[in-house]
Amino acid sequence: MPRSEEVVAGAAPRRWTWHSIRAALPEALRFATVGTASAALYFALLWLLTQVTRLSLTLLATLAYGSGILFNYLVQRSFTFRSVRQHQHAGPRYMVVQLGGMAINSAVIWLGVDIEHWWYPAVQVGAIALTTVWSYVGQKFWAFQGPRR
Repeated sequence: MPRSEEVVAGAAPRRWTWHSIRAALPEALRFATVGTASAALYFALLWLLTQVTRLSLTLLATLAYGSGILFNYLVQRSFTFRSVRQHQHAGPRYMVVQLGGMAINSAVIWLGVDIEHWWYPAVQVGAIALTTVWSYVGQKFWAFQGPRR
């Protein structure tokens, strides 16, 4: 259930206000910073893989996406969301979110490039937009939900 609709026993539903949006901005900026660094690493690795192998672009995109999962988990947990949720709870949930993101990314690349033969950079931008939304919501409200530092 979205935070804006969250109900505490006996309390009125919580609504998004300008103050609550401003309070969430630093976390969103941290998420964007880590995401930008991750995207740069993804594109660098994907470019390198395309230079040294003739494997399908879908497979290479999957390999590049999967390579940064551990680094991203540690940075998102400690820096972005400042979660103190135990690794045995947050880790598996984070992996589910990331595997979902990898599936979304790979499916969009496969459909857009391999099936429809659209221009790869435009397809990849669309894939990143979808996986960004998926990842933020999944991490914030499921994987790292709970006490913060």
